[in-house]
Amino acid sequence: MEIIEDIFVRKVYKKNKKNLLEVDIFSTGSYGKSSIVSEWSIDDIIEVVLPELIGFSVLEQKPIDSILEEITDHPEVRFAFSMASAKAASNFYGLPLYQYLGGIFARDIPKIIYKDKVYDHEMNLLKNNTELNPIPLDTLSRIKIERERGGNAIKYVEDGVCHLAVGFNIGYIKIEDMAEINELLRIHEDLNRMEEI
Repeated sequence: MEIIEDIFVRKVYKKNKKNLLEVDIFSTGSYGKSSIVSEWSIDDIIEVVLPELIGFSVLEQKPIDSILEEITDHPEVRFAFSMASAKAASNFYGLPLYQYLGGIFARDIPKIIYKDKVYDHEMNLLKNNTELNPIPLDTLSRIKIERERGGNAIKYVEDGVCHLAVGFNIGYIKIEDMAEINELLRIHEDLNRMEEI
């Protein structure tokens, strides 16, 4: 069942990012980590969120997301816990996160929005003008619903967003720093290797 046995929340520091919270979820035989910028204090998260999630299975994304939506009004906090749970589940199955989320048909690499211009994953400038319908960060279940309603762009906040965009077939990722495409390049290489097999 891969029950959540322990959760750690800590404040970490990275260049140009303040109030960065990191969430570690440990289940019976797997582990997932996510981080997000949040104004919410660690003490509040520990008191409100952690007691509700201990004992859930990381393989049950929708129930976890439903609990998160009930107990906190902070979408960035919900995102961090939802993403960490999905990463633990994908680790349990030994799958890349994008494949765990999207199955074998998750193959499309999103385009990149950088400084209000659109690029492919190799940073070649594209000429197409596309109307963007941004998807706000929230639980993975909520993001999937917004994608099904026509959302086609998501903001990069951590490597998991690249996997999320591929898994849910989200057309565009908005980045602020060129280094943020590195995980997308790794996914592209992984997909190319699978095609060669």
